[in-house]
Amino acid sequence: YSSRPELLTKFDLARTMLAAIALLARRQHDAVGLALLGDTASPLDASVVDFLPPSASIAHQHTIFSRLESPPLTRELALGRALTRLSALLPRGGLVVVASDFYGDLDQIEAAVRLFRLQRLELIGVQVLDPMELDFGANVSGRFVDLESGEFLPINSAAARAGYLKRFIAFQRDLRELFRENGGDFVTLR
Repeated sequence: YSSRPELLTKFDLARTMLAAIALLARRQHDAVGLALLGDTASPLDASVVDFLPPSASIAHQHTIFSRLESPPLTRELALGRALTRLSALLPRGGLVVVASDFYGDLDQIEAAVRLFRLQRLELIGVQVLDPMELDFGANVSGRFVDLESGEFLPINSAAARAGYLKRFIAFQRDLRELFRENGGDFVTLR
């Protein structure tokens, strides 16, 4: 999603940031892996669409870049469940960077974040957001389209903005606290 045509979509911004981190880690001769999460047809996959275990080889780095360039497209994700599954696939110790908007059940996300801590995995949550999600467009009025259902929603922009910002600020505060309490870091990327 991108609220303005000149901006990268959230998806493209996350892929670019993850590729940059992989490049920096590889230049330090660290092993890098990749897990792409999304809705899968099989309940056994638990939302892990693609997984490359950590490796320090140059060929592996090229494979990661290739997978980030052309990832499988998925729409829905139970993030907490997917992170729980991912934690079972990772070796103990290391650094995990999760790029997401983190819209989901916070209790499930917290349970997964605790598993990362128990496995001695350092966790950085990068909340990837569009500027519209952060300020809800002060001068926007009209109707909004629910991207998942396609439903049109009429809106009183001033009232909606105030309510949205109040809930969104509380949501971000809870996410930051969740990561901090579990030894992780949390940043917002827009």
